[in-house]
Amino acid sequence: MDLMKKSEDKLSKRTIWKPSVLITVSLILIFGVLYEVSLVNYLLYHTVIEFFAIFVGLSLTLISITTINTSKNRLFTKIGLLYLFVSTVDFVHTLGYKGMNIFPNWTANEPTQLWILGRSLEVFGMFLLFPLRLRNKSNLYFISIAASMTFAGLLSIFFKKFPDCLIEGSGLTPFKITMEYVLIALALAVVIDIQHLHHKAKEQRPCFCTQITISMLLTALGEFFFTLYTDVYGFFNFLGHASRFFSYYVLLHGLIVQSLIDPINTMLTEIKSQKEELERIAYYDTLTKLYSRSFFEEIVKKHLEIIERNKSSSTVVLIDVDAFKSINDTYGHKVGDRVLEFVGRSIAKAIRSSDIAARYGGDEFILILSESSSYNAVKAVQRIKNILSSENPFNFPVSISYGVAEFSGKSNYETALQSADISLYEMKRKKRTENSNLNQNIQ
Repeated sequence: MDLMKKSEDKLSKRTIWKPSVLITVSLILIFGVLYEVSLVNYLLYHTVIEFFAIFVGLSLTLISITTINTSKNRLFTKIGLLYLFVSTVDFVHTLGYKGMNIFPNWTANEPTQLWILGRSLEVFGMFLLFPLRLRNKSNLYFISIAASMTFAGLLSIFFKKFPDCLIEGSGLTPFKITMEYVLIALALAVVIDIQHLHHKAKEQRPCFCTQITISMLLTALGEFFFTLYTDVYGFFNFLGHASRFFSYYVLLHGLIVQSLIDPINTMLTEIKSQKEELERIAYYDTLTKLYSRSFFEEIVKKHLEIIERNKSSSTVVLIDVDAFKSINDTYGHKVGDRVLEFVGRSIAKAIRSSDIAARYGGDEFILILSESSSYNAVKAVQRIKNILSSENPFNFPVSISYGVAEFSGKSNYETALQSADISLYEMKRKKRTENSNLNQNIQ
């Protein structure tokens, strides 16, 4: 139990992205290393950044698909599907980048067009998913939209139909700069949508909201840098790619939280909940909410050890609902169940927290009044009877018969139980006799 609680606490602390000093220092070092690599070999730097982005995108896709039946998060699944198409475009962009020489007839324009296509897919796709634009649509519907945009964009670039984005010697085209600002606006709109959804719908992390928010902000910052460069190997191009690197790093962290830590948290919570439910079923009578007979027997064993050790005594009380069979026959079993619930509540109200009460079977109840005499036990029963009388919700009387007996340990508990049982049925016999005599007198 303690181990499970420690595991839950430990995991839950990791589910919210809180940058620590170690993470901050690590990111600064990564930034410095990337900058040095870009100065020595920019093509290597670009390839590393792009393959990291592709790795994150495909990881999102793979895990969202493989956990589709366990995560129960349609939004996460659609994000994973979106990044399959984004990663496809990014892969072609990486292969076509200036200096790779895989597409010999390409200039710096085509990779820039692919960049705009990839970012448009990413940001516009996110915009469609938040707050609920396409969230409730089928996965196939969403795939058809993303696939259509992807293949239409790729075909237009390969067949020279896509608007120019970079003209070597002149720099970025008005179309490229305009699209970057459109993407910035859409990324900020996604951020606003996420915050609106999170506060209005009060959903518990619809899809790692904090990470998506930070990623979109970094994406917007990167797109701003991409409006300033004139050389694909230039400093602002480096900053744009670096912003993208960190935006994907945050997404990767969110991916781990969503796909690994959250399910473990959920699993631990469900195990704990199921354990508590099983304990409740095993320990308590579902109708009266008093202890079950099986659990009562376990408690009594421990109680007998305590009173023997303390050399004290307790009292056992057996209670039976009067004329319960007649109640069932006259008013039905549902009313009979309500009577048992009422008696159970009355017993719970009348006894002390140190006392033990259980449903013994049928309409019989058993009490162990801890370190209490028979005299005090009778007073406790009288309190129960007073509650039954004053709070009775039925249009017929609810009364009880009882038997009490003291015991001081294992040696005489069974004897006390038998004595209480005899006293109970003696009281019931007297009541039946009295009722019979009363009926004869009336006749």
